[in-house]
Amino acid sequence: MEPWGAGEMELQFSSAPRLQHLFFGRNLMLEHQLSQSLALQLIRMGCLPFCLPFCPLASLPFPFTILFLFTKVKLIRRPLIAMHPEFPQFKPIQLEDRDFIHEILWKYQPQNSELTFTNLFIWHLHYGLQWSIYQDWLLVLGAADANSFYALQPVGPPSRLEVTRMLLQWLREEKGEKEPRIERADQRLIAEINAATDLSIEPTRDHFDYVYRSEDLIQLAGRKYHSKRNHINKFLNSYSFTYAPLNDDHVNACLELTESWCQLHRCEDDLNLLGEWEAVREALVHFRALRVQGGVILIANKVEAFALGELLNNQTVVVHIEKANPEIPGLYTMINQQFCENSWQNVPYVNREQDLGEPGLRKAKLSYYPDHLVEKFRIRLSETLG
Repeated sequence: MEPWGAGEMELQFSSAPRLQHLFFGRNLMLEHQLSQSLALQLIRMGCLPFCLPFCPLASLPFPFTILFLFTKVKLIRRPLIAMHPEFPQFKPIQLEDRDFIHEILWKYQPQNSELTFTNLFIWHLHYGLQWSIYQDWLLVLGAADANSFYALQPVGPPSRLEVTRMLLQWLREEKGEKEPRIERADQRLIAEINAATDLSIEPTRDHFDYVYRSEDLIQLAGRKYHSKRNHINKFLNSYSFTYAPLNDDHVNACLELTESWCQLHRCEDDLNLLGEWEAVREALVHFRALRVQGGVILIANKVEAFALGELLNNQTVVVHIEKANPEIPGLYTMINQQFCENSWQNVPYVNREQDLGEPGLRKAKLSYYPDHLVEKFRIRLSETLG
C-alpha cells in the first residue's frame, strides 16, 4: 500500500446505494449505512476503526474524500497536516499535544519534575512554552520576557552533544540571545556533554528537586518525623475529615480554595504567584484530559485541601500541586500523608519539586528529610561568557 497521501485508491463492491454526494473534511455525514463488505474493506485499509463496521457512519477520523457513484467507491487520501512542528518551527504547547509529547517524555524516563506534559502544559502561559521536533529530539522553548528566550534540554536518545550545541547556537544567531542558555538540564545530559570544552555547565541549586521515599511520607516513623506526627495528631484531635479521590464535583471547590490562597498571598502583586494560580487552574480544569490523579480532604463536606500528581517515571510520582486551608493547623501535613498513602503507596519515590530559592519553602522541604536531590544545570556557550 502506498504511504498516506501518496495517491488514490479505489474499491469495488456490489451492493452500494447510489449516493450522488461528494463529502469533504473531517466530519463526514452519510444518510445510508455502509454495506458490510465496504466497511470491512475500509477497515483493512486502516481508514475506519473496528468499532464502526456495521453502524451508521457519523464521522471519520481522518481527512479524506469519498465519492459514491453507482457500484464504485473511490477513496482519495489527502495529505495530513503535520501533527507536530519541525524545527525551526515552534508551536505553543496545547492540550491536543498531550499524547505525542507524553510518549517522548515517558520513553525517556525523566528524573526532573519539569519533564512531564502536565508540567509543561499548566505553565505554558506563564513561561510562554513552545515545542518542536528536531530529528529524534523534543525541543522546548521558553520566554524569559517578550524579547528573551531560553531552552529546556533536548529530550531523546543519546548522544545529545551536537543537538545541544546546535540549539544554543540557534538561540544566539536566530533569537539574538547574547548569552544563550539551556535551563534545568539533568545529569544524564551533562554526562553526555561534559567533555565539550566549548560549553559551560553550572548547577542551579534553586531548581533541585526534592525526592522522598514514599514509605517515609506515609508512615512518618522515627524521631526525625516526631513534629510531623504531632501536627497530624493535633489535626485529628480537632477535626473529623474524609479523604476522597478528586472528581469533577470537587473542581469548583478546589478553585475557590486556590482563589482564597491567592488573595491571602496577594497574587496580583507578584507575577510568579499569579503564574502559579494560572497553573493550578489549568491543572484542575483539565485534570481528566491530563490524566493526573488527585485527592481532596473534606471537613464538614467542604474541600479544605487537595493535591494533584502523576507518575514521573516507573519508580517515582511527582506531586505537581498541593493546597490547603492555612487556618487549619496540620492540614498541609495531612494532605501530604493522605495523598501518598491513598494514591501512591506502591510507588517507591515521591518527587515534590523544587524550592525556587525561597527560604521558607526550602526549610519546609528539608523538614521531610529527602532521600536525595535531583540536580539540575544551566548550559551555555563558553565563548559568550565574559
